[in-house]
Amino acid sequence: FVALSEGHPVGFADVEIQDDGNAKILGLAVLKELQGKGIGRRLLETALEFAKTKNCPSVFLLVAEENAVAIKLYEEFSFKKKGLLEKQLGGKTVLLYEKTL
Repeated sequence: FVALSEGHPVGFADVEIQDDGNAKILGLAVLKELQGKGIGRRLLETALEFAKTKNCPSVFLLVAEENAVAIKLYEEFSFKKKGLLEKQLGGKTVLLYEKTL
């Protein structure tokens, strides 16, 4: 899913349905200068609605532990921290979050 502003992409949400029937948000991002305007929230809502239409029981995502803004958004949408990856990615600790639909 792509968010547009004046015809230009300003954000995206990439969702994949996994073999087990669950959805995984592979990425969600908004241009830095447009963050805080509700674009990420709308993208997340769209991703979750998509997962519901596919009858996914749960949605999973990974997020860097230091990304407090994203974590706050995910927790506002009732995502729960399930654990962390054993290995760091790009030198960062990565958390696993899940939301039951």
